[in-house]
Amino acid sequence: GKYTQAELKVVGDFTLHGVTKEITAPATVKVKPDGKAKISTEFNIALADYKVEGKKGVIGDKVGTSIACKATLKGSL
Repeated sequence: GKYTQAELKVVGDFTLHGVTKEITAPATVKVKPDGKAKISTEFNIALADYKVEGKKGVIGDKVGTSIACKATLKGSL
């Protein structure tokens, strides 16, 4: 359907493994004529920034140094 779209930046606190950091990420907001809205964002975090470390011989060895995160918020205006 038809909708209005805008690009923006979102700022918020991201908590992982007991560590909270403020992040800024690009986001897209889409609003349909009926007022239903969806905000989507994708960003990467460095696991070391959140004290997530791999251990030899454990699954941590197989995890990269960063991880991609996605979030979607739906609502109505």
